[in-house]
Order: sequence, then structure tokens, then C-alpha cells
Amino acid sequence: MENNRAIKVMAALVLIFVLLIPANALAYNNVGVHPRINEYAFDQFESTWMKNDQYLKQASLDGRSVYGEAWDPSDGTTWTDKVGNGIISVKRSKSMEQWVIDGGFSADEPEADMAMVHFYDPVRSPHYLTDQLNDIPGGKYVNPQISAYEWAFGNSPYKYNFLMARKYYRDALSSTDPDNINYGNAWRAVGETMHLMSDMTVPAHVRNDGHVPFRDYVDPYEYFTTVSHIDKYRSSVASSSVGPYKRTYPGQGDIQSLMHDVAYWTNTNFFSRDTIPLYGKTITANDEPAYPSPKLTISPTFTGYYNGTVDGKTVPMARQSLKGWIWKTPAVTVDQTICDAQREILIPVAIKSSAAVLDAFLPRFEVKIDEVTPEPEKANMRKVEGSIKLIPTSVWPKQDELVIRNGAYLTVTNKTTGKSSTVPIVSKGGQALNNIEMTVEAYPGDSIQLLYDLGGYVVYSNPYRLPVPSVTPTPVPTEEPDTGSRIVHVRVYDSEGKIFSEETYLYEDGLFVKHGLEAMYMWYYDELATQAKKEWDHGTLIQGTEKILEWEGASNIYPYRIENNPKPRFNPDDNSVILRLGSDEMPKNLPSWLK
Repeated sequence: MENNRAIKVMAALVLIFVLLIPANALAYNNVGVHPRINEYAFDQFESTWMKNDQYLKQASLDGRSVYGEAWDPSDGTTWTDKVGNGIISVKRSKSMEQWVIDGGFSADEPEADMAMVHFYDPVRSPHYLTDQLNDIPGGKYVNPQISAYEWAFGNSPYKYNFLMARKYYRDALSSTDPDNINYGNAWRAVGETMHLMSDMTVPAHVRNDGHVPFRDYVDPYEYFTTVSHIDKYRSSVASSSVGPYKRTYPGQGDIQSLMHDVAYWTNTNFFSRDTIPLYGKTITANDEPAYPSPKLTISPTFTGYYNGTVDGKTVPMARQSLKGWIWKTPAVTVDQTICDAQREILIPVAIKSSAAVLDAFLPRFEVKIDEVTPEPEKANMRKVEGSIKLIPTSVWPKQDELVIRNGAYLTVTNKTTGKSSTVPIVSKGGQALNNIEMTVEAYPGDSIQLLYDLGGYVVYSNPYRLPVPSVTPTPVPTEEPDTGSRIVHVRVYDSEGKIFSEETYLYEDGLFVKHGLEAMYMWYYDELATQAKKEWDHGTLIQGTEKILEWEGASNIYPYRIENNPKPRFNPDDNSVILRLGSDEMPKNLPSWLK
């Protein structure tokens, strides 16, 4: 009983200690820096990575807003969930991008609790934070003994880790309610995992450097890194020494291994202030065993910067000050010159490795319209059959593991106006929408597209264009043009693109027999048809072009504008000539058969 009471007293003392943990015990601050890293990672992925992925080229990340449980900067910060109402959760609707960005903030809340689980030492075991906590009486009773790696990818109690992101997204897709909160929760969890990934570029967080209270200084790299630094170095080239960042498809590794690789690269290339080896000793400034890399040979008479090499570039690693002359012991530290050199190298890696988290998480789909058939006895109604197929990745390895019951749509685009109408496909009785069948109204020449808006992540099929029925042309007699008979099709469009005259005329012996027009009109249409067909066949009939032709009649010359918008001058389906006459250009003595 006395032992239990003593344990409780020590735990209470440690809790007070934990409550005093300052924000600088966290990595990059979560109010501005982490959200900005996530923002740039999202932008880099959307603008660059997607274009180079065969399954994302036609996808987009700007679909509908979705609901989830939010803890945003506007909600404020808390220190711990162990005292009072330490957890904030507000149901909100946000875009996919905003959920990911805000995950950079919420990953550090409550701050005291999260400060101890964002460390991962890839070199030593245990991999979780032990620095200073183990030195405090009762410290082991509040130390969660979980590394950032386990927090992100293991069976931790963390509600927004990578494993939970998979669960949320699977549940979101299988729900018949497109407004279910699992979409937002999934994107928040992805954003919080990106936060943990970027923490692996903070030297103190991969070198067991707790930098918690009762010290007269803070870790200078993370404490003094600001949003302006992220803006400044966002475009720098990320290190290639980390290895391939893309860990998405089979054979590329997985996102867990990338977190380890980033942490190991940071650990072996950079010092934090408390992990610089002491002169003449095998321990560091925080009384931990010195790391094997980077190596530092300290000279007691040296003053200035010790340099190292990272990716072939010379960078300052540590500075030895004059204080060593006073205390007769070399004083080696990390100052802002060193921190800025570190930022130029570390920040691009933080952004790119965070983009890799999003890349690895997004399922890859192939969407197809399999068949479109006319409905019997229903004019212009088409039955559309389509499907969405999951492409195996490291995160989603099984083709049948995602059942979709919301977010499916058919879009029909009118061939003439270019306007689109979108019809939702609703799951009936919980029916899966991985394969769909739906009837829509569509006309020859219209295009139909199947799309899935999966929580703001939109994947599309290729457009399916309905064929235009072909018309078998009337055989043209082989006699001499001046003496033979032939059929001429004339189609005239008004300024709004509507047909106001469409007739077939018999040309015989140099005359239009029906109306007795002179042979010159036949020559005009015959030559125009020949030229238009020639241009069409050679691919030079370009949409939007126009041509001024002259109509010789009476004693005047009348200009006519002939366009291929919305139809080409020559209709290859029936070999007819197509004229489009602007209403303001109509000649007064236009032949009656053209009016």
C-alpha cells in the first residue's frame, strides 16, 4: 500500500513536470510551421507527383468538401488530456487539402502528451525518448515509451495514425452516406502522419535529445525555425541520399521504411545542441553515449566552425567558442549560422517525405465505361455500364478490399453546347457501386464520363463519345459533270448554329432542276465540297477557323462566313456542304431556296 502511495505521489510530481513542458519540446511548431510544410507537400504532390503517375494523371484532389472531427488552430491549444477537458473535437466540413494542412497542427495536441511521442532514434534501442525523463523520479510512470515510428504505424492508442487513416477511409467508402465523418478523419490522419514524418528531419527528435525544462536553453533548430524559413527553402532540392521517396507500388518499399530512412539520414548527418560529443569523453552534453556519426574531432585550441559534408556539400556542423579558454574545456555548440545551413538541407526533405506519405496513402483506381447501349423504345436513352478497379499498392494490396457505396456520378456533355450535366449514382439497399449500371439521356456525338468523388479525391474514366450515325451517300454518276446528273446536299445554319435550311437538289445538264438555278451555283457548291473534303482528309480543317468566300450574283459580291464550329464545313458522314451564315450578313437577293 505504501509503495502504491509513493508511486502515485511521484506520478503526480511528474505530471506537474509534464504540464510545464514548453512548446519547444515539440519539433517544428504546430501553429505555423507544420501546417505550412503540409501545405507545400500537398502542393508538390498535386503539381508534380500526380502528373508522373499513370493512375493519377486524370485524377484531381479538389472534389467536394467532407465532414470529419476537427481540432483546428482557431480552436486553441491545450497541454494535456490528463487535466480537465484536454481534447477538442468539432464536427466540420473542409476540403481534402485543408484537412491535410490542419493535420499538421492537430498532431501536436495536446502538446504535453504529444511532446513525448514524436521522437524516434533509428540507431539505438529503445527507439523512444528516454533523455531526461528516465532521470526524473517517477518519470517512467508517465513516459508512454512509444516512438514516433510506433505512434504512426504501430498498434498505438493514437486515433489519427496511419493505420487509423486506412480504417477511416475504408469505412468512408463503404458507407452509403457521402457526408459521413470518416472521410475528414482519414485526411486528418494522413496530415498528422505527414507531421510525424517531417519531425524526422529535426536532429533532436532522432538523437534522443529531450530538451525539456530545467535547462537554461532550448534546442535552437526547432525553436527558432519559422514559417519564413519554410517559405525560403521550400524550392531547394531534397537530398537524394535518403533513397527513393516514392514508396507506393510493390517493389518500391513502404512508407514505414521511408520514415526510418529519413530519421537515419538526419541522425547520421547533423548534431542537435545536446548531442555534440564532449571533449575527451564518450558521452554527449545530455549525458548520453555519443553517436558514431557525424564524427567530430575537437581541438582545445580551435575557435570557429567545424565543417562536415552532406551530399557532397560542405556545411558547418558545430561552433567552438571562446568560453572554452575561460573554463579550460572546449565549448562546442550549434548556433543560428549552423541552424540555417541545416534548414536549407532539412526543410526540402521534410516537404518531399511528407508528400510521399500522401502518395503512398492514396489508393490507385482504374475507372472505365464498359458499355453503352440504346434503350429499346426510349429515344435517346442510353444504358451505361461501368466499373472502378483498385490497383494494388503497398498500402492497399488487395483488389477487392475497398467496397464503394457513395461518390459515383455520370456526366453527360452536349456535343453542340459543351455544357455538362451530372447525375449521382445512388446505392440502393447498400449495393456496392464498384460496378454500376444506369440509364441517362444522351444524343449522338455527346460524351459520357463516369467519375467517383471519394472524399475530395476524384477519379475519372476516359470520356465515351456516342457515335454519330453514318449516312450512306447517294452514288454520284460517273458522266461528265456538265452533262450528267448528280445529287447535291446543302445544309445552311443560322448565326445560332441552328439549321434553317436542309435540302437535297438534283443537278442535271448544268442546272438545278428543282429551282432552275444557273450552273454557276452548282460549280460553287461542287468546288466548295471538293476543297472542304480535301482539307478534312489532310487534317487542316481546324476548329474555330473561318474563311471568306464570294458569292457572285447579279452585280454584287456578297461575303459569307463558313465555319466548322459547331460543325465542319464538310460533313464526312454524308459528303454534304455545310454553310453557316451570320444573320447580319444575309444578302437581300439571296436565292429563295437558301432562305
